[in-house]
Amino acid sequence: IGGILITLFLFYFPSLGKFDQITASYRFKGQELIESINSPYGNIAITKIGEQYNFYESGLLLGTSEETQFSEDLIHFSLLQHPYPKKVLLIGAGFNGALDEILKHPTEQVYYLELDPKLIETIKKYILLPEVKIINQDGRYFLNQTEEKFDLIIINLPNPSTALLNRFYTQEFFEKLKEKLNPNGILTTYLSYSPSTPSKNLENLNACLYKTLKSVFSKVMILPEETNFFLAGAVSYNSETLIQRFQEREIETEFFNEQYIDYRLSNDRILKAINSFKKSKVEINKDFYPIAYFYQTLFWLEKFYFNFAQLFKKISSSFWLIFIITLTLLSSFFLRRKQKSLAPLFSAGVAGFSLIALEMIIIFSYQIAIGYLYLKIALLISALTAGMALGVYYASKTKKSSAFYFHLMLIIFPIILYFIIIYFANETSLIVSAIIAGFLGGAIFPLANKAYLSQQSEPDKKTGLVYSVDLLGSCLGALIFSLILIPVFGLLPSLLLISITNLWIIFIQRLGQ
Repeated sequence: IGGILITLFLFYFPSLGKFDQITASYRFKGQELIESINSPYGNIAITKIGEQYNFYESGLLLGTSEETQFSEDLIHFSLLQHPYPKKVLLIGAGFNGALDEILKHPTEQVYYLELDPKLIETIKKYILLPEVKIINQDGRYFLNQTEEKFDLIIINLPNPSTALLNRFYTQEFFEKLKEKLNPNGILTTYLSYSPSTPSKNLENLNACLYKTLKSVFSKVMILPEETNFFLAGAVSYNSETLIQRFQEREIETEFFNEQYIDYRLSNDRILKAINSFKKSKVEINKDFYPIAYFYQTLFWLEKFYFNFAQLFKKISSSFWLIFIITLTLLSSFFLRRKQKSLAPLFSAGVAGFSLIALEMIIIFSYQIAIGYLYLKIALLISALTAGMALGVYYASKTKKSSAFYFHLMLIIFPIILYFIIIYFANETSLIVSAIIAGFLGGAIFPLANKAYLSQQSEPDKKTGLVYSVDLLGSCLGALIFSLILIPVFGLLPSLLLISITNLWIIFIQRLGQ
């Protein structure tokens, strides 16, 4: 009763909103939190430093109200490359001045893609947005559906710090963008950079994007400063042409001028960066091999935890060796102990590991194949949970006491899932895959629990152990697959590791008999 009363009091407490505002403000030290609201796509936070407004979504800085120089660079270097920039598509962050700069050119149609309508609604309280065509859709989903073609496509998004953002920096996405460009069309994107002394990880990130663009476009130019702009398509370093267009269009700017154009298109940092990128041994960033996401993670880590970043990089590069050694040591431990009861514990751990890995791969593949995720994630998790419920129900009713056949299916299913994702991926096939993954993982737990407790002299004291091992396996799976396997090795090796792990547990179970 006391708990219910406290809950009701907190729920109806008139200052609860202020309490939420106070706790949210702790995330933005040195900034004044103006507003924090939730939308179906994340938490939107507006902060203020002096006269500058900063816009965050789910903790990620999207842009500010005072980015004049950045916006001028991004837009004018892009639009001056085109003789007649009539139709422009801007993907992300039009509120930081980018739209205003686009409209200084002789454009006829400007499309602004911003997924979250609540974000636009909130921003309009603080910034006056120009009248353009705003489309509230995911960028990849829009490009998959539209028949429109553009003279320029400008990507104004943060670095690929998540698997979600990485979708806008892949070879497959650039191929789609190339299809949506008119003849002589131009694509612009950018990354963080440090032209004087870039760290190895930052250099790898930029080299990865450069090589990925070069795999799609014959011409790719870069403008490296603190922000490295990448322009692809009908582009040229001819500063005289850009200066002439800048003067003819009578564009008024605060920082951008003729001398600046000439400097940015002719300084020695360009050749130095290009030579460095060409020599780099980084791989091309792909939908199902999101290596840029890994380089960005290393770059972020080294800014705050340099030694840990180095350790993490070594662990990632040596992962398969570490994995084989770990399985060997666990097998040796099992053989030495010769305890039959260990087999069910290993079985539960592998089930948790496999289930969370399959869940992450299916969610990752869904947003690649369909083009958006967001609210649909609830559908995928519900499908997985429904499968787990069916698996638990089936295992509780069956007379079988061994999880052998379910581990056997977890050897085969990841291989089948690979072909589903590559050749038959759609909403239905991935939802069905989530149900199957949930069923296989869900069925193993009660069987392992039953097998383990049946061998204990005091089973009541050991009821939570199997569950703990299952959670440990899930935790390891979430960390390993999200941070190492998927970005560093790609889809197929990630799925094969699930098969190998379940093959190993069958071997362990046979030794325990």
